[in-house]
Amino acid sequence: MNSNELYLEAAELKDAIQQALYHPYIFKHIEPPIIDDEKLLLLCSITDESNKHTRKEMIISTMLVQTAIDIHERILYIDLITNDHKSRQLTVLAGDYYSSLYYERLTAVNKQLLIRLLADGIKEINELKTLFLYGENINTDELISIQKKIESNIINQFSIATIGKEISDEVKQLLLLKRIIHEKRLEENGKHSIWTHLFGRHLNQIKRSQKIHLLSESMYEQTSQIIKSVLFKTHRKLETLLADHGNNVVTLIFNNQTELLNKLSNFSEEG
Repeated sequence: MNSNELYLEAAELKDAIQQALYHPYIFKHIEPPIIDDEKLLLLCSITDESNKHTRKEMIISTMLVQTAIDIHERILYIDLITNDHKSRQLTVLAGDYYSSLYYERLTAVNKQLLIRLLADGIKEINELKTLFLYGENINTDELISIQKKIESNIINQFSIATIGKEISDEVKQLLLLKRIIHEKRLEENGKHSIWTHLFGRHLNQIKRSQKIHLLSESMYEQTSQIIKSVLFKTHRKLETLLADHGNNVVTLIFNNQTELLNKLSNFSEEG
């Protein structure tokens, strides 16, 4: 597919994913799930499946899994910030519900390998998140490596299942970059970045025996500066790696993320 065909396919599939995600009770009581357009576009660009229906079900199912994972990430925010018991229960149920949808869809098109690899991916992400939450003596490089694996895992499993190989390191770095910029945009909009608080627990060697809580203002600022350094390091590395890649999907997403980065107030490499 050329670029225009990929964008059109992604737009059509987004509508189908939104229909699959819609549940009146869930949408009434929690914030509706957000579909990551760029991850969707990556999935469309990776697979070489030629059967249109099978291709559609594979991509939709994988995005349902990714959306379920994203929904479950809201739980810790609820625990630490809003403490809304009902919202927490419904968020857990919503994530579980969306995660369950992929199996039936992929079974219908007999994609057993993708079913197994997505299940493996969910398991690995849960293990990595547990390490990120409760592990001890993890340095900055290891924390970033953990996060890169979390962010790229589902798309990587999809790639292995559909074309028999892992995604490139450039794509993994790009997905990490997306996550860090997302957290910085939360801060820009006056919201807590729970991810930054968790990152800071490791940097400040807060023991896992202690209850997870928000960092002090000084600890948070120190952590934020370290993450800022990681952000620019990742951005520079990707800029070099993608210099000769032309106008492909990865470069397009990188350029979109660069625009978002540039829009952050008082957020320059010198600042």
